[in-house]
Amino acid sequence: MSADKIGATVEKALDATLWRLITGEIALHELTPALAGFYTIGHAHGVESVLERLRNTEHERDRYYELWTNPGTQLTDIRLRRMREAAEDYWRVFVATDGGTR
Repeated sequence: MSADKIGATVEKALDATLWRLITGEIALHELTPALAGFYTIGHAHGVESVLERLRNTEHERDRYYELWTNPGTQLTDIRLRRMREAAEDYWRVFVATDGGTR
């Protein structure tokens, strides 16, 4: 490892601490705020990197479920019907509350 890299002088201690964290020997709240920050930001970046793929997968799952439970029906017809029903429900609530004033 190059000595000019940030953290090079504490590499062994950081590695040991990381493994203690992974194995559950210590908890995140036991770290200093700066060290916990590195862990937390890494986790956040990891989550962000898979979020779009997860959303797309959920969308595909829902689409296939709709197709499976409604054989022979066009998916666009199903979604249009659901949007119209939701709009009617919204309008009923809107009117019943005087446009949200009650």
